[in-house]
Amino acid sequence: MEFREDVEGIVAAHAAERHTADDIKALRRLLAQAHKCVDQGSSQRNAFINLDKQIHMNMAVITGNPIYISVLHSIHDNIHRYYDRFLSIFLWPFSFNLLSQSHLNVPNHKNEI
Repeated sequence: MEFREDVEGIVAAHAAERHTADDIKALRRLLAQAHKCVDQGSSQRNAFINLDKQIHMNMAVITGNPIYISVLHSIHDNIHRYYDRFLSIFLWPFSFNLLSQSHLNVPNHKNEI
């Protein structure tokens, strides 16, 4: 997760410098959808993970850097395996809350857009 956090932080910083008004609108729509998934609980795990990917891929596209796009594709194309391997299905309600809080309720993501 450390690598992902580092890369996504860099991508977010560049996206913050290069975004358009339309980019912000698109990211806000995706964040609103992600919040709905969190509100609906762990049954929306896969939908939340997909929206998380869309949010981060949109930011990578905003940077205009194909390397960031490629790296984030690799990370997010494999994220389900990471979650399934390291976040037990029995712990998923707890880990879903932690994941969603770390992505939606901290200044990190709010400052990204």
